[in-house]
Amino acid sequence: MKLTYCPKCQAEMIEDAWEEISELSDGSLQQEIIVPAWVCSEFCGYYERIIH
Repeated sequence: MKLTYCPKCQAEMIEDAWEEISELSDGSLQQEIIVPAWVCSEFCGYYERIIH
């Protein structure tokens, strides 16, 4: 389902990629690339994976 507006800040949603960076307990970083995703155009942090 295509999101039109961000449920967090009401900005327009765009189809893009997103990444999450997490710090692990040993201090290392883990990067997860999420492609494709609906992403808030104001980059407030809200995204939703696009599942086909």
